[in-house]
Amino acid sequence: TADIEDIINTYTLLTQRGVQDAPLRMEWNTWRAITMIDHGKIIGNFTTDDEGNPIHTAGGNQGDIIGKYNKFNIVYEVTMSSGSTQYKMESEPVTRHVGMLQKESNLPTYGVFIAPKLSPTIIPYFYVSAVAKSTEFGGKTTGVIPLSLDDFISFFKAASTKEMAEKELQKLCEYSIQKAREYMMNGKTAEDWYTTIRNNVLTAK
Repeated sequence: TADIEDIINTYTLLTQRGVQDAPLRMEWNTWRAITMIDHGKIIGNFTTDDEGNPIHTAGGNQGDIIGKYNKFNIVYEVTMSSGSTQYKMESEPVTRHVGMLQKESNLPTYGVFIAPKLSPTIIPYFYVSAVAKSTEFGGKTTGVIPLSLDDFISFFKAASTKEMAEKELQKLCEYSIQKAREYMMNGKTAEDWYTTIRNNVLTAK
């Protein structure tokens, strides 16, 4: 549809640095994409003007976009940063937003992290966080799926052509946690884990 093409074209402009306020537009465009994937309650925490146009990114004490579903939540975090800056700016805040919402809502809560290019250092961080329980978050782990923007667009193209059931979304998130536990016990690397969960997302039906 025209909306799908417009979302994809906006992502192209963002990666080409052809858009002003790129971080804000990245949040807004991803919110648009997620609202087309399923029928959860999708909340963009960026601020808008009276006409619904985005004017400021989400505050630092909350996730960029929150998906509220019947039995779980997903925190969607997006960034335009890369390299070591991405790790410094995004790693701990992403897992904190997931953990705190999980504790507050008393519902399973997962994360999806999207960046034009994933820093190699952030993948091991999310690998460990999917296994390590935190007393700060009520003894829960924080499962986050890291995706490059190209991979998210591929997922979006496939998922937006149908109504994706909530249970299918939750299954993707649970798979990433289960594989982290399994791979950690078997001495597999973060890259092994990332490759497996990435393929699972890209082949989701």
